[in-house]
Amino acid sequence: MSPIPRLPRPNDGKKQKHLPLVAAILFLGAMASLTVEDRSREKLEQTRESLTREFAALQNQNSTLSNQLAHSENIKSTSLAQSSELAQLRAEVVTLRQNARDFSALQRQNQELCARLPSQRSSLTNQLSPDDQYILESTQHHGRDGCAS
Repeated sequence: MSPIPRLPRPNDGKKQKHLPLVAAILFLGAMASLTVEDRSREKLEQTRESLTREFAALQNQNSTLSNQLAHSENIKSTSLAQSSELAQLRAEVVTLRQNARDFSALQRQNQELCARLPSQRSSLTNQLSPDDQYILESTQHHGRDGCAS
């Protein structure tokens, strides 16, 4: 068997020459990574602060809108109650107007009857006893018949 050929070994002097260059490259890479990380952290912090302010503004706006909604619902319920009361009052006005018409008709009818009463009294009085005539006269003077004397 033939011996395995040996590869030449790199020179240890070259290794030491490149060591400061490799260290500098590694150091610059680490510094660049830290710089990028710091900038990213700063940008993330600014974004977080901005979102926090925006969230607070949205909470205030939500609170304002909720209060406006509650106020408008109160106005609406008050308006409905007032509308209901207005409808009841209108119905009452209709009833009162009908009662006033009925009362006027009854007043006219009473006046007509009172106008006819004296002639009917004289014919009826002749048919009454003196005691009944006295009772009739006393009630007539006190206005119990509803006619003016």
